[in-house]
Amino acid sequence: IRLYAEKPADREALRLLRESVLPLAQRSGDVRAAAVVQHNIARILTARGLLDEALQVYQAEVLPVFRRLGEKRLVAETLDEIAGVYLGQGRRRKALRLFTDELAPLVAALGDEELKVRLAGRRAQIHEAMGELDAALRLRQEVVLPWLRKHGPPEKALAEEVFVAGLQIQRGTPEDLAAARASLANIEAATTE
Repeated sequence: IRLYAEKPADREALRLLRESVLPLAQRSGDVRAAAVVQHNIARILTARGLLDEALQVYQAEVLPVFRRLGEKRLVAETLDEIAGVYLGQGRRRKALRLFTDELAPLVAALGDEELKVRLAGRRAQIHEAMGELDAALRLRQEVVLPWLRKHGPPEKALAEEVFVAGLQIQRGTPEDLAAARASLANIEAATTE
């Protein structure tokens, strides 16, 4: 099933990036700018469902440049995009290995807590998709939710509470169901204030 409905604007944006913007960046000699354009091309390809082509662009045109330039945050963002492509291809274990083996150490070295939390949420999604509910719940309860309660906007913290309650319901133990009922009551109270 293809959920993406191609928009003419996406097709036009891809054409402009490939035929106008990328050649300008390349002629200027700005390899970083060219890699950023390639990154945008790959994102559009991903959105259009052209996952193999997107993966090739990320791996051949984007990631090596950002690594060579020492752009650690852009490397992390690109690895996150590659993991998303793997997920789209149904390669969940490969996506999880990418998070664990490459992305987690890089994000730890960057010291960017917000990025760490966002990627923990993505890892939780992968674990949930793989049926590994304990791991997904642990990440959401121990990493994502506490950070959002302290630093995030209230609506994101509430959304995370819903994710946690959903995982607890899926696990279905009496303790989980009781915790989910309490969480959902708190969420309802918070949204009606």
